[in-house]
Amino acid sequence: MTLLRPILGHLIYLAVLALLVLAIPPGALGHVSDGLIVVGVIGAWRYGWALVNYLRAVFYQRVAYPRLKARALAAHAAQTARGHAYFLVTSYKIDTDTTRRVYQALFRAAAAAPGGATIVASVVDTADLRLIRSIHALMDVPMDGVELVIDQIPGTGKRDALARSLRLIGRQAPSRRDILLLVDGDSCVPEDIVAATAPFFSDPKVGALTTDEAVEIRQPGLFADWFALRFTQRQMMMSSMGLSGRVLTLTGRMSVFRADLATQPEFIRLVQHDHIDHWRLGRVDFLTGDDKSTWFWLLQRGYRMLYLPDVTSLSMETQPKPGFMDSAVTLMIRWFGNMLR
Repeated sequence: MTLLRPILGHLIYLAVLALLVLAIPPGALGHVSDGLIVVGVIGAWRYGWALVNYLRAVFYQRVAYPRLKARALAAHAAQTARGHAYFLVTSYKIDTDTTRRVYQALFRAAAAAPGGATIVASVVDTADLRLIRSIHALMDVPMDGVELVIDQIPGTGKRDALARSLRLIGRQAPSRRDILLLVDGDSCVPEDIVAATAPFFSDPKVGALTTDEAVEIRQPGLFADWFALRFTQRQMMMSSMGLSGRVLTLTGRMSVFRADLATQPEFIRLVQHDHIDHWRLGRVDFLTGDDKSTWFWLLQRGYRMLYLPDVTSLSMETQPKPGFMDSAVTLMIRWFGNMLR
């Protein structure tokens, strides 16, 4: 059923286009202009690539990924020791209800980790520190194998927060078997996230992976539909790229890394101080886009980066402005801030 719905949608779209073409009176267009040819070529190129990515995504989800997963599970089952799971969570100016849900999900996932878990919560506000401790104390699952570390920092930006907490984790000297999950403070991880992702790191060439995302927006409407469309397109594009073993970003909302790689000094330095040197503008520091910096470091060193289409994290979004257009512009400025600068 999940495969038939997008096919049906595309067929309806093509049928509407065909009806519009047939509705044009004969001779109304006159001679085909050069501009129309250009538009047609661009359209064929654009939709041709869309078709290629769609077919790659279907093949990956139906054929390549099940084989990849089977090999990973078999290799993981042959290992006698289970790695430790580190969770690094950044929370800043997030409402109480969201923070409660996020950390309840984190604590359940950490408690279910076969090799134990450490949660490092990077916070700025003292109120968040107290809330997280109270959530930890009131959990209804055994927390014996879970260590909670709260790293209260100055509000100098997410990159500084990640770098400081990564150095803190690095002092525990994680091994090659250990994994590290970078999680935004508005994203809920599934309870079996460690068991679902750790087997893929049995391959020493795998440096990181990211997963599918769902979105929860309290108010229905155009903003919610826009996000649902974005995440649907993301699932297709990431699946297509997953066929190559190289995704184009390790999504900042939730991605999983080999812990011994993510705590190397060069990795941390790039996360904190990534920049470009422009011939006219000089040095341009990257404030956002930490997920591109982590990706680039691994890409430079030849590590594979996988996509798991059957593991889903939940992002809780709020509309930043009353209107859809204002909200979209605000988010675009945030997402493409480095490019604008």
